[in-house]
Amino acid sequence: MSKTIKIPDGRGNPVFVVLNGVRYTYTAGETVSVPDEVAALFENNENENVIYGRRATSPLNAPERKGDKAGIPVMTDDNGNLYADVDEAALAVLGEIYVEGHKLIIPNEQG
Repeated sequence: MSKTIKIPDGRGNPVFVVLNGVRYTYTAGETVSVPDEVAALFENNENENVIYGRRATSPLNAPERKGDKAGIPVMTDDNGNLYADVDEAALAVLGEIYVEGHKLIIPNEQG
């Protein structure tokens, strides 16, 4: 399937899109037929250009937390790979667990 859209302009030409390992190249400002998934990508990005090779910046955070679960910050390296700080991850996982004598104490969350 395909959809006819106007490729966003004003941010460089040509416009590159990489989706599912396939790189598409379009002329900015041109009205063309594109695969449905490419059209959806532009629509989901409010018709902004999708910049090929753009890297994520850190720290990543959501403007609004979903649900009531606590979380730990996520960072990125220079290649855009995600990772969590080891100390913060250990604290989140272990929480209130401690050792008393030769016993591992895991407090009951129920109170």
